[in-house]
Amino acid sequence: MFRALRFRFGIMFFLIFLAFFFDFMNGEFRWYHQTGICQEVDYQASTPSVTKCVSGQNLHTISKFEILFDLPTLMFVWGITFLGSYFKSGSLINKLERASHLSKDAGELAATVGAVLTFAGVFHEAAMAGAFRYIFYAYFVGHLTAIILITFANYLRSKEEDNTQIHNPTVPSSI
Repeated sequence: MFRALRFRFGIMFFLIFLAFFFDFMNGEFRWYHQTGICQEVDYQASTPSVTKCVSGQNLHTISKFEILFDLPTLMFVWGITFLGSYFKSGSLINKLERASHLSKDAGELAATVGAVLTFAGVFHEAAMAGAFRYIFYAYFVGHLTAIILITFANYLRSKEEDNTQIHNPTVPSSI
């Protein structure tokens, strides 16, 4: 039953995986990412897709998998999405469509909360770098959740339309 849906989700997550980990400019996978505040760039070693920072503050190389998982943001976006869209009665398809819209709003709200908290404090480059990471991660989680939910809704709607056509075939009128 969900075979076609699993295949579609597999392709979607594969495309996201490629977008995040594959460096199309150099034709190779990049599993690590340099973070911190760069003061000097090695332009000889840098490529258009990867900047090599030689000196700066709080320079770290982290796994890109670490960037993709932030538990507080996930709990915030998914919690608001669930609490704002789950009700016992009503059509599952309509609930999923409403949840899709709400997850985008929850991602935007999480991004806004992160921005307000960061930019209301002491202003410095390290805080800005962290803020933009959390802000855009919140958008990412909200929109990815919306895509997953609306894909489920579209799948269920197409199944519902197939069942309606089977039980109520329309007879073309002949003139």
